Amino acid sequence: MFTSFTARNYKNLTAENVALGRVNLLVGPNNCGKSNFLRAFGFASQVVQAQVFKSVVDSHGGLGMLPRGTSANVAHLEWECGSGFSYSMKLQFDRGTGLKDVVEEGKEGG
Repeated sequence: MFTSFTARNYKNLTAENVALGRVNLLVGPNNCGKSNFLRAFGFASQVVQAQVFKSVVDSHGGLGMLPRGTSANVAHLEWECGSGFSYSMKLQFDRGTGLKDVVEEGKEGG
């Protein structure tokens, strides 16, 4: 079970760390990031389930993961699980050709 989730430069999401419980509600005005949070979380869930990585990136919009109107070229997602395991993934894109590099890091909690 995920216990926290952070998304940086994923569409309109900033670096807010969200603590997660057994039941979570997303409430807010239109265009505040609720759907983008769910997409980012769904992407992380598919990665954890060992889906084919390139197809997962493509199915989540590829370059469309990056915020519009900025020069940002890295989407950064982080999550923690109740077992003390944390994971970080930086997706680096080339605005002309798509996914360029992926840096992943997993850590066991102490």
